[in-house]
Amino acid sequence: MKTKMAFADSIGKRIMQARQTPHVRAINAFMASPRGVMLMALLTVLAHISALEIVLYVLTLLYCIYVCVLGDDFLTLAPLCVFCYIAPSRGNNPGQNDASIFSGGTGIFLMVGVALFLVCFLLRVGCDPQMGFKRLFKCRRALLWGMLALGGAYALSGIFSDHYSEIFVKNIAFGLLEFITVFLLYFVLTALVDWTKARTDYIMWIGFLAGCVVAIEVFALYIGHFDDFFLDLSGDRWNRWQIYLGWGMHNNIGAMLALTSPFAFYLACKHKYGYLFVLPAVGMMVALFMTLSRTSILVGLGIFVASFVIMLFKAANRKILLITGGGLLVVGAVLLIVFWDDLLSVVKDIFSNGFFDTSGRGDLYIEGLKVFAHNPVFGEGFYPSNMSTFNTAYWLIHSDMTAFLPPRWHNTVVQLLATGGIVGLLAYGFHRMQTIWMFLRKINLEKIFIGFSVVAFLGMSLMDNHFFNLGPTLFYSMALAFAEKSNVRRESKEAAKTE
Repeated sequence: MKTKMAFADSIGKRIMQARQTPHVRAINAFMASPRGVMLMALLTVLAHISALEIVLYVLTLLYCIYVCVLGDDFLTLAPLCVFCYIAPSRGNNPGQNDASIFSGGTGIFLMVGVALFLVCFLLRVGCDPQMGFKRLFKCRRALLWGMLALGGAYALSGIFSDHYSEIFVKNIAFGLLEFITVFLLYFVLTALVDWTKARTDYIMWIGFLAGCVVAIEVFALYIGHFDDFFLDLSGDRWNRWQIYLGWGMHNNIGAMLALTSPFAFYLACKHKYGYLFVLPAVGMMVALFMTLSRTSILVGLGIFVASFVIMLFKAANRKILLITGGGLLVVGAVLLIVFWDDLLSVVKDIFSNGFFDTSGRGDLYIEGLKVFAHNPVFGEGFYPSNMSTFNTAYWLIHSDMTAFLPPRWHNTVVQLLATGGIVGLLAYGFHRMQTIWMFLRKINLEKIFIGFSVVAFLGMSLMDNHFFNLGPTLFYSMALAFAEKSNVRRESKEAAKTE
């Protein structure tokens, strides 16, 4: 036993020494900088366009293992979650292609790789004296109890319903998945990142570059599949359902563009050459309109304007930003005049059934409330059955009730009431109140722009499933961690000056 412990101590010392070598320190510093995020973004674009996402995922898994062994902390894992989510190409969409990279042998390989990473992660947390499970579970978090309450509501959803025994296993599994997406990154990052050293603008670079990647993917999609988006050769009607990538359809794509656009304006405020970030922000808005996602366009445009106004008040070099903004308005006006007829036809088609048309969501909300009324305390779970009772034609026609991913109610409040009842809505309200208080307490510029992103996410979730979708919710969880810890580095520097 002593020999084994001595061997383990020897390995630990060698790893600690390796972390202090110049090459390892240089790699860690690079990956924790904007240049590191740029590299991840570039690899994501290349993987997406070439449909070689598997190469990106292999490199990502290798880097994750590297971080578990030689990384300073887990900060640089944050952008990987975002970029891996938006990497899949159109041809590898698992819902459109049964032979995508997420199925068969490559799918198993990816699952094994993730399992190996989890083992390495647990070993690093357990063996590193600067981390440890004690720190992970004893770290003070402003949003902890609200998130746990939400997780508890997910676990109790559907209990005492007539068909609970039929859905118990799937309901618990899906509820756990939903809880993990909200909770995991926030829980890990708040405790296992050295926030006194982390850049305050790191999340801004992640969001900004993720938005740029998605915009490039949209432009590439139009170049390669433009003809597919028309219902007829005259181009009078658009087929929005053909606007999809490997990771989502037009509403999902629009959501990621809307919630990442504010970060460009933060960088415009802080960077020496801030005006260079305004044009990419406009590009994100152009790509957003190209998704033809109505909710994302309406919410994203409002957030874009709000971010632009804050930038004009807070930017160090406001004069050149005003000139840049004025120039873009002139260019936009000229393009609007030149392409007015084309743009008008597209707008008319998007809102062909009326500006406030909900594409049948109104009827769906009514049926969701009927489901809630059947079991108002704990709801009917994520998989309400006995559909003839509720006459939910949407569920019968548009869903496969045997699938793991259930159809959802396209509204956060209706979703919570139908699946978790009053308990679910109260838990969400508790989480939301804690979130609002965290943002308002010691407010700073970082919190303002992260807050814009969160508002965009929650606003769009009133018409779509985004709060119950994997990618946007992971980004939301990560953003909350950065918002809560946004003052730590600043306070650390101030404390050092007074000593």
